[in-house]
Amino acid sequence: MNPQTTPAELEELRNEKLPAIHIRSEISAWKFILQVETLRVDGCQVERRLDLWSENEKSYWLEISPVFSPLHVNLRASLRSRPETPCVTRVELYADTWADGNYPRYETYAGAAKEIFDPLLKRHREKFGQKCHMRIQSRNALKATLPSQTKFYFERFSSAAKGFMGTDDWIRFDHFISAAHQGGTRVVRNDLLRLLNTAGFGVVESRNLAARYEHGRDILAHRRLPRRRKSCG
Repeated sequence: MNPQTTPAELEELRNEKLPAIHIRSEISAWKFILQVETLRVDGCQVERRLDLWSENEKSYWLEISPVFSPLHVNLRASLRSRPETPCVTRVELYADTWADGNYPRYETYAGAAKEIFDPLLKRHREKFGQKCHMRIQSRNALKATLPSQTKFYFERFSSAAKGFMGTDDWIRFDHFISAAHQGGTRVVRNDLLRLLNTAGFGVVESRNLAARYEHGRDILAHRRLPRRRKSCG
């Protein structure tokens, strides 16, 4: 963190909402991920990560990271597919330390996505001759808050879970995950970390809860079997 950052600026960073990012392709997200895994881009590493929480046979995701980032410490991104959005690949970004410190601004987060994926998608188009585009949620679209139902379950959990978390606390958190899934709530990992931080949870505890949230959403998504799937045309 910049030593000149004031408490007010730090609070602003903690509360800044981050955009949802996805890549839309001509083929299914799963096939797109398989193709990305074969790419070789200078200065970029692509690694397969197992998702031990998923019951689906396609139980892994990709972690993509630049060998060196001039602005961030240990910058990396994940690529994941979900059955209800067959032609859309979900992107999330992580860093041990952002250019802004522990919490990135909107511009920092979006810029990091372009740093990683602009050369990667260019290489993908050159190798496979397919169209694929990254879309970053606009600031205007971020103005919406948690839907009332999802907010109710989050506040019910956060108001009760202080200090050591017991069985009932975990159940309440899982109810929040279920409500977020059923409502189609788009909350990226860093947004959830901010919500938890604001509610008084520590850094390590927030990260553990965010990991459980991500796994829970993925499990629910893969168990969902829509009657009709959208075509990729």
